[in-house]
Amino acid sequence: MTSGPVAEEAAKLFEALQAWARGAAASGGAYGAGHVATDAAECRLCPFCQLLGLARSARPETFEHLLDATGSLVAALRSVLDAHERDWASRRSGPLERIDIG
Repeated sequence: MTSGPVAEEAAKLFEALQAWARGAAASGGAYGAGHVATDAAECRLCPFCQLLGLARSARPETFEHLLDATGSLVAALRSVLDAHERDWASRRSGPLERIDIG
């Protein structure tokens, strides 16, 4: 089992989302009173309820793996965009100058 700050933060985020969903359901929220992942017929069709139900059954390690995968995906997209940007810059002619800010 993997544990650490990322797993702890994912668990805290999940708990906060559950508290928010309970508050929204109690106040009548967008779905009406009591309609947040209750396993009712509407909830089986609602993508929000399905996602919340899936998150309830997942362990914090799952969220840590998803965060790692997301970071890898963002890094891959950035490298692709950087390669295309260099290609676009070589084709472009004009008074524009590229300034790196970070």
